[in-house]
Amino acid sequence: MFSRKKTEAKSSLLRRFTRFKKVETDPFQHTPLNASIDGIRLLTLEPASSPDAVVKTSLHYVTFAEKPKYEALSYTWGDETADRERISINEKEFVVGRNLYEALKHIRHRDRDRILWIDAICINQANVPEKNQQIRMMPFTYSKASQVLIWLDTHPGADPTSLSQIFASGASQLDASANRSLVNLCRNAYWRRVWIIQEIGLARRISIHCKTYNMDWERFIFRVQSCQECHNSIPLKFQRQLDDKYSSGHKLQTLIETHKGSLCKEPRDHDSPQHDILRFAKTVQTLLGGRRIASRDDVQSEILLHMTAVERFWDEQYKLVHSIVNNHDTTNDLIVPARVVGRISYLGPTYHEIISDTKKILQWKSSITRLIPEDQLPSAREENDLFLEVLENIKEQELEAIASYDRVIAWEPVDIPRSLVIREEEPKKSDPAISEKSPSTPEPRLFLLSGTKEVDPSASGKMGLAPPETQEGDFVCQVQGITKAVIVRKRIGLGIVGTAVVAENKFLARARRDSQRQYYTFGTAQFDLINTDDRIDLSLDIATAYDLLN
Repeated sequence: MFSRKKTEAKSSLLRRFTRFKKVETDPFQHTPLNASIDGIRLLTLEPASSPDAVVKTSLHYVTFAEKPKYEALSYTWGDETADRERISINEKEFVVGRNLYEALKHIRHRDRDRILWIDAICINQANVPEKNQQIRMMPFTYSKASQVLIWLDTHPGADPTSLSQIFASGASQLDASANRSLVNLCRNAYWRRVWIIQEIGLARRISIHCKTYNMDWERFIFRVQSCQECHNSIPLKFQRQLDDKYSSGHKLQTLIETHKGSLCKEPRDHDSPQHDILRFAKTVQTLLGGRRIASRDDVQSEILLHMTAVERFWDEQYKLVHSIVNNHDTTNDLIVPARVVGRISYLGPTYHEIISDTKKILQWKSSITRLIPEDQLPSAREENDLFLEVLENIKEQELEAIASYDRVIAWEPVDIPRSLVIREEEPKKSDPAISEKSPSTPEPRLFLLSGTKEVDPSASGKMGLAPPETQEGDFVCQVQGITKAVIVRKRIGLGIVGTAVVAENKFLARARRDSQRQYYTFGTAQFDLINTDDRIDLSLDIATAYDLLN
C-alpha cells in the first residue's frame, strides 16, 4: 500500500516536471504582425536581484497609436554562429547571441519590469517580408523611444575598479588604469557599426551601459573629452555630428562618410543591398528633419481669480471685468490685448495621424523642410521633435484646450494691426496640390506658422495644433499667461474661429524637457510687452473670455 502511494507520488512529480520542461524547452514562435497598421513588438524584461538569475521575458504587440512607452537597445550582434544562450519568452525557449544575453542580464531592473525594443527579438528574423517592413520603420522606432540604451561589451579581463571610476557620478580625474579602460571603450567594436547612425542620431536620450554600470550620454562625452588619447575617437566625432544635426548643412551622407569604415556584421546588413541602405538613409534624413456657456457664478469666481494672477499685465481689463460682473451687464465687450504670433501657412495631419502613421510623419517633416525659410529650419526641426514628444506624452484631456466655437464672435476693430496687414500680403507657401486633405474626423490638426520672430526669446514656436475648422490664412494670437492661443480670421472685420495650442520655441521646450519637472503639457505665453505692430485687441463676450481663461 505504502509502496503504491510512493510510486503514484513519484509519477505525479515526474509528470509535473515533464510539463515544466516542455514549457521551458518548446521554441518560441513569433505571431505574424498586421502589416497594414504601424506597430512593433515590445519585450518586457522581468526584474532580477542578481545578474546570474534566469532571463525571463514576455513579448507583446503594440501600435504606435497606443503611444507605447519603451526604451530601445543598441548593441553589437557579434558572431551569431558562435556563443548562443537561451532565454525565456512567454515561458518558451528563445536563443540569442552571447552579447545580447549579457546585456539583458545586466540592464534589467531589480524591482520592476523594463519595457524594451530589441531588433533581434522584436523582429521575426525568419520572416523576410516582416523584417523588411520593420527595418523601414526602425527610424520611427528609435525616434519614438524614450531612451536608447547603448550596451558596450568588455573583454573578460576588464578591470572592475577602472570601470567603476569611469562611471562614477563625480567629476574626479581618472587614474592611468581608468584612462586605458576609457580608451578601450572608445575603441569598442560597437562604434564601428553603421546602424548607430540612426540608433544614436535619432535618439531623444541616450545612456551608456557596461556590465552593471551606466551613465547618460552627456557625462560619457564629458569623460571622453577629458581624455587626451580619446580626442580623435568615434564617440567625439559622432557628438560633433549630433551638435549640428538640425542644421541645413547637416546631411545623413556626412554621417555615412564619417562612418565609411563601419563594419556590417548583422543579418539586416547582409540582407540589404547598398541601394536599399541609401533609400533607408533618406528616411532617416527626413526625420532629422463649441464650448459650454459659463454661469455668472463661474465667471465671477474663476475669471477674477485668474485675472488677479496676471493683474500687472491686465490691470485695466481686471477693473472692466469686475464692473461687468458686479453690474450684471452682459452687453459690453471685454477688450483683451493679444499678440499676433503668425499666420497659418499650412495645415497638416491630425493629432492621431501624427502619432500613429509613419507616412504622415514623413509628409509632415517634409513640409517643414519645404515651407519654413532656410535660416529658420534648424530651429523648426528641433521644435518639431520636441513638440511631437510632448504630443506623444500628453493626456487626452489636454486636447480640450483646442476647440472651435459654435457661436459668432466678430467685431469691427478700430485699428488693424500692422502685422496682420503685412502677413496677409505674404504669398502663400503651400500648394493646394500638395496640402493635406481635410480629415474626415473632427480632430485637431497640426499647422505651420509664417511670420514668426526667430530672435525673440519670448517668441512662440513655428507650429501647433488647431481645431478642424481652421483654414490656411488664419492668424494665431496669444494672450499673456494663457495656454490657449486664439485663431482669428480676417473677413470684413475680425472674427474668432476657436482656440489652439502653439509649440514653445526650442529654448523653452528644451529647458522644460531637460528639467525634472512634469513637462508633458502645453506651454503658456510669456511676454511683458506687445509691440504696437503685433498688438490686436480681441473683443470678447464674458463667456468666451471665461472659456479662454479656464
